[in-house]
Amino acid sequence: MSQTFLVAILGILFYLSSLLGGHAPNSDWNGTNPPDTTFTSIGYVKDSPATLREGPGTDQTRLSVLEPESSVEILDETNGWYQVRTESGDTGWVAGMLIQSGAALKPGNYEVMGYYMGTSNNSSLQSLQRHHTQMTKVIPWAFSVTATGDVVNATPTNQLADLLKMVGENTELETLALISNYDQKTHKFSPEIASSVLRNPRQRSRAIANITKTLENWGVSGVNIDFEHVPPRDRDYYTLFIKELSEQLRPKGLSVTVAIPAKTYDDPNSNWSGAFDYAQIGRYADYVVLMAYDQHWTGGDPGPIASAQWVEQVVKYAVSQIPRQKVILGVPGYGYAWSGPGKGATVNYESAVRIANTGSGVQWDEQSKTPYANAQGREIWFENAASLGHKLDIVTKYGVKGIALWRLGQEDPNSWRIISAKL
Repeated sequence: MSQTFLVAILGILFYLSSLLGGHAPNSDWNGTNPPDTTFTSIGYVKDSPATLREGPGTDQTRLSVLEPESSVEILDETNGWYQVRTESGDTGWVAGMLIQSGAALKPGNYEVMGYYMGTSNNSSLQSLQRHHTQMTKVIPWAFSVTATGDVVNATPTNQLADLLKMVGENTELETLALISNYDQKTHKFSPEIASSVLRNPRQRSRAIANITKTLENWGVSGVNIDFEHVPPRDRDYYTLFIKELSEQLRPKGLSVTVAIPAKTYDDPNSNWSGAFDYAQIGRYADYVVLMAYDQHWTGGDPGPIASAQWVEQVVKYAVSQIPRQKVILGVPGYGYAWSGPGKGATVNYESAVRIANTGSGVQWDEQSKTPYANAQGREIWFENAASLGHKLDIVTKYGVKGIALWRLGQEDPNSWRIISAKL
């Protein structure tokens, strides 16, 4: 256990009394039954079929044959054999020479960030356990600010503590605490909270002091500010907030990252993106995560979540305003299923494919470079490894710093093979 983490634990003991309970959106895990904390790595069968056996040796009973390029979780290693768990859940042993291990899949010079959210099925945790060797940073949905500048829990305290302990002991990842203007009472991002904190110098200073204290007490590497639905009239105040926050955190060795709406041009009057001055934000933040998703959203007409053409326009505009080495492309792992215009619901990759297979099956839209389907009276648009691959090509084409996946556990598992191949 690192010294930083020990200090963080001591800080937690003094700080817990000031942190109120709460749950992140779509989170209903109450922390009473901690999930399995075993960290594994992902691997892939190479170019030839691999025999799965009961034990580590060719004399062991043959269980099945794994197809080339199929993914496996690597659980153990002995005498040149890997114990693996297959995509179907079967466990056995495979000759190590037939597997490309996760250790060989570590990202290069790119940032690979993943947003983490506690849920009842532990999907974010499972993805983190399997793919942490291919990541550089994890961003847990952690805290919210109040209208008076206090910082409160957006995730149960014990769940966040367990996560940070697991990451600190089992990975080399940096952790960025996400802090938002999410209202714990209304369960929505609050323009009123944003304005109250940003426009009032006293409350803005209080929020910055509390954010600093929170990061230091929890022993994280930095912050990811995710203020959404910020009124456009607060544009200059948001920039000032990021400037003042950076001046406070950077001397302490804490990084400042922001998640901001994607746009292809600047409209200062836009209710969604007008408050975010790309050029000014890029001066003060260490990394700028472009939330390049929800091109089509649940309250609108069906369509791609993030078409390749639109994403390229977003990145092209961003690098004209922000130093490209600070730009992180936010990529979706989810989809939406619409029963009609304005009647959409979120689906993860697994659910999208399952529903698709009851109807049209998974189709490919060549124009947007994304998959879609029609089934059960719904039109479904989602993301998979192939659509992600086109977005990664945009990352390398424009020389931006990397990606941030929203969110861990929703994605096509084969996305990680594409990430390793392209980044």
